[in-house]
Amino acid sequence: MGIAQNPGLPSDSENWTHENFLALKTTLQNCLPHIRYFQMSGDDIFNNTTRNTEPFSTVINEAHAAEIASWVDKKENTYSLTNIPYEFKLLLRGTRDGFTADSFWKLRDKQRQLIVVMKVKGTDEILGGYNPIGWDKSVYH
Repeated sequence: MGIAQNPGLPSDSENWTHENFLALKTTLQNCLPHIRYFQMSGDDIFNNTTRNTEPFSTVINEAHAAEIASWVDKKENTYSLTNIPYEFKLLLRGTRDGFTADSFWKLRDKQRQLIVVMKVKGTDEILGGYNPIGWDKSVYH
């Protein structure tokens, strides 16, 4: 239904841009409140649910996330990609939010359980760290 309402979408979703997904999202947001989920079985809902395919980061991928989650939990074996117990959310992107201390503090102050990763420009090197208690700007300034 959502695809039919957006005739400009490419037929193969593998070729969709971020804007294509946003157009479909906008269309579906208007339809979702009218779906009678209570008349569907749990299996029908689960089998028809698709996972968000938009990457949460341009620096790390899901394999990195599984490995980082394993380090946080001090596991000897890396979590599988389908069993990562944490949801990784991109809070700050330098190219979007700026590379300044102010942009960091604006989005990170008092946040807990943070993983910070960065890629060294011109290399494939990734640096980062985990802070379970978070940062408090008043302590550092």
